[in-house]
Amino acid sequence: EPQPRQEGAVTDEQVNNLNKDLEKQLNPRGRKGNGNAKPSEELQSKMREKTESLAKSLNVQVEITTSDKLSGTEATAKGFYNPRTGKVVIVLDNNSSALDIEQTVVHEIIGHKGLRGLLGKQNYYKIMNAVYDNLPQDEKDKINEAARRNGWQMYTAIDEYLADQAENMVWDAKSA
Repeated sequence: EPQPRQEGAVTDEQVNNLNKDLEKQLNPRGRKGNGNAKPSEELQSKMREKTESLAKSLNVQVEITTSDKLSGTEATAKGFYNPRTGKVVIVLDNNSSALDIEQTVVHEIIGHKGLRGLLGKQNYYKIMNAVYDNLPQDEKDKINEAARRNGWQMYTAIDEYLADQAENMVWDAKSA
């Protein structure tokens, strides 16, 4: 049974708002690329090494490229997973640091490629529906808003939501 809230205690809404503010400070551009600020050659070299190390430790092949070799939304992404080819691509110059690269690699490999590999092609859409149906309304609202804002199909929005959750679980486990 929950404890009664003590006078002056921080509410759940206040904590959520603080978390949103912190997220904006830590990741002001969301999952998209880092705008016009391109990392230095030295930093890109470190980020390339970090990507290769993570890919090797996760036993996954990753293609590392730069935005000038891509077009459309792929050119502005930090990374992406193509389910048709099974390829994870990291867009080096759209990431801003080694930590940013690490988050992107985890998001793409564990969140997208790993999730699809684990669920399998036949179960994927059925499980996406079940996940969505069993989420609290506020989480469904976040997914619906992401789909609307980005022009995504609902399955893409659910997939992004789950990839973000996987990424966050990795960071929570690392900091514990």
